[in-house]
Amino acid sequence: MQAQIRKASKQDLGKLTEFLTKANLGIEGLTEETVDYFLLLEDEGGKLKGSLGIEAFDGFGLLRSLVVSGGQAEKEIFILFTQMLQLAKERGMNSLFLATNKNEGRVIF
Repeated sequence: MQAQIRKASKQDLGKLTEFLTKANLGIEGLTEETVDYFLLLEDEGGKLKGSLGIEAFDGFGLLRSLVVSGGQAEKEIFILFTQMLQLAKERGMNSLFLATNKNEGRVIF
């Protein structure tokens, strides 16, 4: 099946909230105003298979809520990140940060 990646909208809020909750991720800060800072990875039938979001700050963003269902191709995950970089640029962000359990990462563009 061919996957597609698209920007989330207000209509996706319930579906995204349920997806993140099932993955045991927090949904704090996920609102109708912030949902358009999320990308969705869906199969041809529209079933949510992955997500990636940005928590926006002045000139930078914090990557959050990366969830990918099993069986997704590495190529699709790479495209998800590539499109997130584009979204961050469109929103005027100069850099992105990623906090993990082990260390932190930063992407400057």
